[in-house]
Amino acid sequence: MLTVKPAQKVRIGIETPSGQILQFYSYIKKIESDRLLLVFSEKKAQIAKYLKEGTLIKISIYTATGILLQDSIILSEPVNFEFEVEFGKSRKRIQRRKYFRVEVNYRMIIEQMNNPFTVLTCDISGGGIRFICDSKLFPAEAKAKLYIPEHKDAVVFTGIIEQKSYFKDNEYIIKFKNIQEYERNRIIQKCMELEAKNLRED
Repeated sequence: MLTVKPAQKVRIGIETPSGQILQFYSYIKKIESDRLLLVFSEKKAQIAKYLKEGTLIKISIYTATGILLQDSIILSEPVNFEFEVEFGKSRKRIQRRKYFRVEVNYRMIIEQMNNPFTVLTCDISGGGIRFICDSKLFPAEAKAKLYIPEHKDAVVFTGIIEQKSYFKDNEYIIKFKNIQEYERNRIIQKCMELEAKNLRED
């Protein structure tokens, strides 16, 4: 089941008077039975002129395990970068296995063949982590600990290391193989927090 809740990212698609399709991101601030209160960055202020009451839009709500798509309508024009949109029952659910990624540099320890390596992440997601390692790693299973600064304990998991053909020589990705859902959710929550911060700064 895909759950809609505050702080989730929402992509808005709207057609401008000139026929151009404009897309931008906002976040859910409040949920009511038939509507959502959304907020967008002050740096996107130029978008407000297109958000007129009664305008038809398309919304895509990004949850941890899928995307909800819906045709919607703007119910109230922006005030302090907040506006309301219709949120009904007729929406399409897209289940997905992949999770959206967020660029961030965290310390991580990879242990392969009893050899520990301290590496730096490039991006993280609920499905895996891309990272930089100056030592040669093999495309095989490895143990790992991810250190999130605000968290007391490291996120512990095992995964499969891969190196894509388009990666740099010292660039790898570890895809989760064995990870507790609690640990995965810690990463997903951090991704959401970072995305919300990025939106405010955009």
